[in-house]
Amino acid sequence: MDALYQFGIALIQFLQNNFSPALDGFMNAFTFMGRIEFYLVLVPFIYWVLDRRIGIRTFLVLLYVDTIATSFKLLLHQPRPNWIGAD
Repeated sequence: MDALYQFGIALIQFLQNNFSPALDGFMNAFTFMGRIEFYLVLVPFIYWVLDRRIGIRTFLVLLYVDTIATSFKLLLHQPRPNWIGAD
């Protein structure tokens, strides 16, 4: 478990040392896709506009993925990442 934590620290340091406005925009868009508001718009749009069966499948897949992600969060129980200073 300590190796996983150290990998996370190294990844955070890499991202903090190499950030750019283009990467910020990408990360903000990626973060928005993890918000409930995104799914409250996406799933009904797919269900009503594109295809009912695909909308139902999308909902079930998202429910399954959320269950798996929550299980991993509870299992690994790592502290939240923070800004790592140069000092």
